Formats: sequence, structure tokens, C-alpha cells
Amino acid sequence: MRFLLLLCIWGSAFAHDAHKHGHGGKPAEGVVSLDVYRDGEAIHVLTGEADSVWYQRSTDGGTSWTTKTRVSGASKPSGMRPGNDAQVAAQGERIVALWPVAGSGWGGSGPFAGARSADGGKTWTPSPTPADTGSTAGHGFADRS
Repeated sequence: MRFLLLLCIWGSAFAHDAHKHGHGGKPAEGVVSLDVYRDGEAIHVLTGEADSVWYQRSTDGGTSWTTKTRVSGASKPSGMRPGNDAQVAAQGERIVALWPVAGSGWGGSGPFAGARSADGGKTWTPSPTPADTGSTAGHGFADRS
């Protein structure tokens, strides 16, 4: 229940921030991307801001949260917005994050970049790109099933 309340409160703030999407060449401000993943009792949250991705988790149903950790990968995020959100998946202490980067595709879209953590999100290392074609065109939208 606390988690649902958290999402409702956060969703309201997200909707407000989503309106700051950068018309006229101005960079987006605030949170522009959100993904939530549950692995057993752990809740994993990945948020995207203008040029960075942040990770937090709760192991007690949303009562308390770890300090936000910047997810560092090989490429800077670009084009994150509702519908093109960064994504997170986890199993135990192993976590994978994925986000869109700039490229040569329609509207400047590009491939995905990512990072992984083996220590519950405390530290991150760049991961290989999911597509190994070398293409810089847009690779679509990521989602897990």
C-alpha cells in the first residue's frame, strides 16, 4: 500500500515535470523518465534527468530507500521522455539499467547504452550495448516483459 501511495505522489510530481520538456532548444529539467521493477521484496526505481540516470531501491516495501546513486555508463542519455524511459531489471544484487542515447536515427534517436551493478546498485560499470551491429540509428523503445 505504501508503494502505491508513493507512486501516486511521485506520479503527480512526474506529470508536473514532464511539462518541462524543452521547447525552443532548452534542456529538459527535473525527472523526465521513470521505471520501477520488483524483484521479490526489493523495489528498484530508475529515474532519468536531462543527462543522467539515477537508481534507488527499497527492501521494505517502500518504507525506506537507499541514497540515490548516479548510474554511469559509456554513453550519456539522450531523448528520455515518457514512452522512451530508461529501464531497470534486477535479480538479487545484480542490476541492469538501459537508456536511449543520441544517434543518426529519426529525430536524433540512437542505440541504447547501459550499465550493470553487482553490488545492489552501490557501484556501476558500463555494459556492452545490447545491439552489436554498430548502427547509430534509432533502435526503438526498450521494455521488459
